[in-house]
Amino acid sequence: MKKNWIFSQFRIINCVFIQTIEKPITFLMGFYGTFFLFDLIMSTFLPGGFSVYFPLVHFFLGAPFVLFLFFRFFPACSNKRELSYRSLQLIDLVVLLTLAKHLLLGYGDFHQILGGPIGMLYETLRLLEFTFFAFMCWSFRQFAAGMKKIFLVKSNLYKTQVSHDHISLSPHLLFNALNNIAGQSALFSDELFHQVGALSALLQQSFKDPEDPHFLSDEIRILHVLLFLAGSNKKNCCVLLKVEHDVPLESLRIPRLTLGTLLENILKYGVLDDPANPAEMTISVRRESSGNIQLTCTTYNLIHPVKAGLSSQHGLTTLENLVNYNFHYQGIFEWGQYLNEFSTLMILPYGKIETGAS
Repeated sequence: MKKNWIFSQFRIINCVFIQTIEKPITFLMGFYGTFFLFDLIMSTFLPGGFSVYFPLVHFFLGAPFVLFLFFRFFPACSNKRELSYRSLQLIDLVVLLTLAKHLLLGYGDFHQILGGPIGMLYETLRLLEFTFFAFMCWSFRQFAAGMKKIFLVKSNLYKTQVSHDHISLSPHLLFNALNNIAGQSALFSDELFHQVGALSALLQQSFKDPEDPHFLSDEIRILHVLLFLAGSNKKNCCVLLKVEHDVPLESLRIPRLTLGTLLENILKYGVLDDPANPAEMTISVRRESSGNIQLTCTTYNLIHPVKAGLSSQHGLTTLENLVNYNFHYQGIFEWGQYLNEFSTLMILPYGKIETGAS
């Protein structure tokens, strides 16, 4: 019995939300009718003993005032120009309704009615009551509309997540499959065995959480894996990788695939089969005389005439944003092109540290 009562309350609340969003006039007028009963009861306590006719006039003339506030004035509050225009309309509407009300009630001397403090106070209180009522209804509808948007966004996210989980394979399944292939390939080709192992190591980096700690030593291993896979697929892969350091690379953090993206761009868009002009990537990690540690990375390569048109330079812009974000705009990342030559410069300051980097 208690369970059915709880569910019935949810149905009532859900029905109110639906009426509020999809049928705002029905919702507003329904509550306005309830407000009329309140107005009718309050009018009986006012001095002078007003009849039922008096609150009826207020009710019917207050309806356009409330509708204007609900659909025109309050929605315009976020736009100054629109709010000024609606404010002028509101003043006109108040004057018109006041005139109509006193004509219907049979008051001939408006100066006598509105000139006294009691009459002015009474008119102001009526308008404040209607304004407060319209504002409460409008706020509730805005809340209901916001809740609906949140619900729709969450529903779409859940749907996307379910679709992703449904079509995606577990990383463990992929790695187990690669290990099985590597084990079988070792019987036929030692080189193929190492290629599959290198691919597995590269995939492990792609499935890592970007927030997990990642160090320069891990990034250098990625570079060697990329070069190994590129060299295995091409007979002449003329890419020179130089790494120089006088501090432990295991103590310096770096965003994952920061240097890997630079090497990937060389492998994708550079000329790799010209021994006279090999592509170069030089990484130097030094402690300066001031005690600050600085990483300097430069790349140079000839631009492939066919593959160059496929580049969108999206990766370079991403790297620039990555350096600015992680090194608080103190790092440098620049790239340039001269004829068919392309080069990049990256400088990452680590400051005075011993065991880690910010």
